[in-house]
Amino acid sequence: MAPIPAYISATRAKIANAKASLRKTDVLEALNSADTCLEQVGDHNEMIAPVYRALKKKKIAIEKELEETKDKNVVVEGQLKAVERRNEGLKKALDEAKILIDPYKEELKRLRALVKELGGEKVAKSVEVVSEPAINKSLCASANEDSSRKDKVSSQHKRKCTAEPDSPRSLKKIALQRQSRPPSLENRTGNLSHSNTILQGLAGTIDASRLSREHRANASSATKAFISLISEMQKEQRDALKPDYFQALFAKARKYNIYGKIEEDAAEYLQQLLSSIECESISDAFNLRHHLRGNCPNHKCGSNIIVDSKRDGYILSLSKPSPHLLPKARPNESTSRTTLHKLLHEKLWQVAEPTCQRCGMYSIQCVWKGLLNVPRTIIMRFERAGAPETKTKLDYALDLPASIDMKDYLPEKTNPTRYTLSTVIKHRGHNMQDGRYVAYTMTDDGQWWQCEDDRVSRVEERAFQGRRGGETYLAFYKQNT
Repeated sequence: MAPIPAYISATRAKIANAKASLRKTDVLEALNSADTCLEQVGDHNEMIAPVYRALKKKKIAIEKELEETKDKNVVVEGQLKAVERRNEGLKKALDEAKILIDPYKEELKRLRALVKELGGEKVAKSVEVVSEPAINKSLCASANEDSSRKDKVSSQHKRKCTAEPDSPRSLKKIALQRQSRPPSLENRTGNLSHSNTILQGLAGTIDASRLSREHRANASSATKAFISLISEMQKEQRDALKPDYFQALFAKARKYNIYGKIEEDAAEYLQQLLSSIECESISDAFNLRHHLRGNCPNHKCGSNIIVDSKRDGYILSLSKPSPHLLPKARPNESTSRTTLHKLLHEKLWQVAEPTCQRCGMYSIQCVWKGLLNVPRTIIMRFERAGAPETKTKLDYALDLPASIDMKDYLPEKTNPTRYTLSTVIKHRGHNMQDGRYVAYTMTDDGQWWQCEDDRVSRVEERAFQGRRGGETYLAFYKQNT
């Protein structure tokens, strides 16, 4: 069968000739040829129609398979993302497990050394025995001794693994014989300088023996780990301590990720830490009851009646000094200077707006009149955060006295009223959202030390005065006894 285009071309030629011809025979021949061509086209259409329908069905099937493949790809991508998230969670859990296991590894090494030492003593005692009956007797005694030692070592290991603190008697001895050098603290994540500096300040002010006596058996793991860590810090230490076990437990209790890249605010961290420790001695040592006085605007309550407002907290916040109290910087200085006495004096004139305790309806404008209680340690915080839109840090130098008389800010007939500076925490950085913290702490022999994580060095008192070493952020003052 000739191709259809050839038939069509021939038919068109015959029709053209027929038009030019006047003979009927030519016209009939052209019409017959056209009729034959049409029959050929019809036959060809009947031949290709099934193929066309089959191709159309195949196209529909391929499009359906393509859609199913796309859906499968979406499911696989979701599964891959879920696996990636699971891997990240497992990696994070593994890192936390390593931090929690490290203290037990150190304790296991110590226990192995203890067992080895005890075994050496046993052999030394048995060498002197020569007679066979005596040897048998010695072996029995040695077996009993080994059993008792094993029980003793096991109980010691169990006590350490549950983060139990040492006995009150031993802790009391430690508290009476404080270390002559602050311990160095590791910072494994690199963003825990705020925690390490706070621990240095608390180790110099907390009575570990009293904490051990007071803590309940059902206290949180973080509280037990904190007490154990403070007791270790108050011992003589040669190697750097690892506070990451406590830090991990405390972060878990607060649902905070310690593996982030940003340091926490040291004052907020301290407030949360002291609030979480379930011991009365913490409240006795640090809790502040502020005395605020003002007039309630509620006439039914008594607008002319002076109402005292009592607010609790652990930190005495001192705002930035007013311009009239803060002298201008000298030409060769970049900051202004102020003193602790000026900041305390200005706080007496600062206005607060607590809720009236009598009617509970209105906020009353009050001024700070001092403290209603006498804490053993006063922790002062110096405002450094600037305007939120600028994120700049308030830049002023602060001189801290070695001791201060707080009689103007404590209840009458308080004795003693003098407090001695024990720890200063400085911040280094352009703003409070970044940078690092450094602690300067004084030991019982009057020597000052700079504590920057695992680097501890002896310094003079002038090393942290003014802006030396950073901007002063927190100061611990202990009551003279």
